[in-house]
Amino acid sequence: SSLGSFWLGVQQQVFQGFEGLWLLLSRSYVFMTFWVSYANLMPRTVLDYQNSVLGVEMYNTREAQIAFFGQVNMYVNLGTALLTLIGTRPIVAALGVGRTLVVLPIIMLGSILALCFKYTLGMSTAVLVLSCIVAYGLNSPCKEMLYIHTSKDIKYKAKSWSEMYGNQIMKLLGAQMNLWVNREADICAPHCFQQRTTAVVASVW
Repeated sequence: SSLGSFWLGVQQQVFQGFEGLWLLLSRSYVFMTFWVSYANLMPRTVLDYQNSVLGVEMYNTREAQIAFFGQVNMYVNLGTALLTLIGTRPIVAALGVGRTLVVLPIIMLGSILALCFKYTLGMSTAVLVLSCIVAYGLNSPCKEMLYIHTSKDIKYKAKSWSEMYGNQIMKLLGAQMNLWVNREADICAPHCFQQRTTAVVASVW
């Protein structure tokens, strides 16, 4: 009897654990919320990798590399803070949540295409900083607004699955792009960035 109660409790816990995943996959609104929240991480992982490649190529010493990447992070943080303070509310009020969520995919695609057109450290840094600022300062607040009028189960169960695995899955896909398409190797030195393939994948994505 006690063993049966134990296994019944285990089954209930497993069901409750995967209930969020079922809600995520079975409700189109919830899945699209997940997609607009995290799909941008795939191309952004590509941008981040290329910025690292170009930064390491430009700066030979470890100290200079650390200083450069620290500056990039500082620009992102300052830009995000500025956008959040003075820009997010007016933009959302003017465009609405739905149209505002379209801004990041447009910026992300434009950033990838710009880097494909001009593959330099300056361009890479500019588009990476811009895409991160829009993602953190504009897309993230809108993502939270999408859950306001949903059920309690979606807010706590499906959202937790999205937040727990969304980053990892999308960054994993971006890492595969870096590994199989744009990985640095002697055979394609000095630059192994495949502009055409990257542009096509980003456009389809």
